[in-house]
Amino acid sequence: MKHYGKNLIFVAVTILLLPYIVTTIFEGGVNFAKEETVQSSKSVLVNDNQVQLELDVEQYIIGVLASQISVTYEREAIKAQSVIARTSIIKKIGSRKSINTSELNLGYVNILQMEEHWGYKDFYVNYELLQEIVAETKGEIIEYEGQPIEAAFHAVSASATRSGEDALGSDKYPYLQSVSSQKDVESEEYFSVVSISFDKMSDLFQTEITNMPIVLEGDEQGYVKRIKINGEAMSGEQFRKTLSLPSACFEMKTENKGITFSVTGKGHGLGLSLYGANELAKQGKSYKEILKYYYQNIDIVRE
Repeated sequence: MKHYGKNLIFVAVTILLLPYIVTTIFEGGVNFAKEETVQSSKSVLVNDNQVQLELDVEQYIIGVLASQISVTYEREAIKAQSVIARTSIIKKIGSRKSINTSELNLGYVNILQMEEHWGYKDFYVNYELLQEIVAETKGEIIEYEGQPIEAAFHAVSASATRSGEDALGSDKYPYLQSVSSQKDVESEEYFSVVSISFDKMSDLFQTEITNMPIVLEGDEQGYVKRIKINGEAMSGEQFRKTLSLPSACFEMKTENKGITFSVTGKGHGLGLSLYGANELAKQGKSYKEILKYYYQNIDIVRE
């Protein structure tokens, strides 16, 4: 009976440690010694496979980058994104030493998910690329007047980014100014058409919808700021997220018992455009030049 009990304990412990065991085996081909040289004084608590792991911020950024930007993008564009990711984390941590990943509202993938996404063959090359980029930008964040900024970014703009004051109705983000990002028009994600039936919209908004919503306010770039649906006003972002539209820069027309949305861009349109940043990198711009183009009057400092 005692022997049986010991076996149960062994099985339970093995199941608990399985994520660590699998990870240790899998990480065998990656030079994780590099990460020891890029550690910071702050960490992120990650709940992974029901086990809480404490990762150094610099190591955590690798998983954030893997979820935010394509590894096929130019190196300088990825470096710019690594500084954006670090800025967001450091701003949220503040004076604390650690933070739970649930507080960050950032995408993150672990190494097993990376391998599944990239494939075993490409995993090592891609991981090492991100590892090197994080090391090259170690500790760098974006500040405005001595404070970390709200490092907003999006996939594709509507040919120009949005002003923070215009889009958010606040003067708290003077570094978020509208800048041209004309190359974005060449992106495959620049324009899309989405048709949604009134029945589907009714399900999503949990109210019967039979007429086209009314746009109450838009900004200079064509993004819907306020919209009314069945007498209820809401933000353009809330509206587009409920309908899973690529962006709030859209035009509507009724068609076949529903609405067809002609959508421009992908994302909220504030801050850095990932596609535009990649195009600037192709033109020879450095990551610091890219960041200073999309964020006005900022400093890039080592925290």
